[in-house]
Amino acid sequence: MPKKVLLMTLMFYATIAVSFAQGSSSSLHTLIIEHFGDGTGYQPKVKVDLPANVCDERAFEKGFKDVYLQEWDQFITNRIQDTQLLLKKSAQPQQQKKRLAYYQDHLIGAKGSMGSEKDYHIMPNCSPFDSYQAGQDLAMQLAVAAEKSLEQ
Repeated sequence: MPKKVLLMTLMFYATIAVSFAQGSSSSLHTLIIEHFGDGTGYQPKVKVDLPANVCDERAFEKGFKDVYLQEWDQFITNRIQDTQLLLKKSAQPQQQKKRLAYYQDHLIGAKGSMGSEKDYHIMPNCSPFDSYQAGQDLAMQLAVAAEKSLEQ
C-alpha cells in the first residue's frame, strides 16, 4: 500500500477513534490487553479504559486485538520493507541491519487471529457487535499512538 494511502487511511481511522473516545468520557474499568495474535512474535501489553457503552467485554477485547494487531503488523512490515531497501543502498550496512532486526523483532504474528466480526451478531440496543466495534475503534487510536512513539 502506498505511504500516502496508508497515511490517509490511518488519519481516517484515528479521527473516528478520537471522535468515539471523546463521545464516551466515562468508563467502567481499566483493562490490560495482552496475548495478541498467535503468540509467536512481539507481545505488547496495552492498558485501556473500557468505554461506558461496551456491554460485552470479551467482544470489545477481541475487536481491539484484531485491529491493533493488523495495524501494528502493517506498520512494522512497511518499516521492514523500507529498511531492506535502505540496506541495499547503505554506506553503513551495520546500522541498517540493526534497524532491520529491531523491526523484525516487533512483528506480532497473526496466524489465524483475524476476521472475528462474524462471531458477533448485530442486535437492538447494545450488542456484542457494538462492543467489538468499540474495541476496533480504540485499537486504531492506540496503535497509531504506539507507532508514533516507536518512530521517535
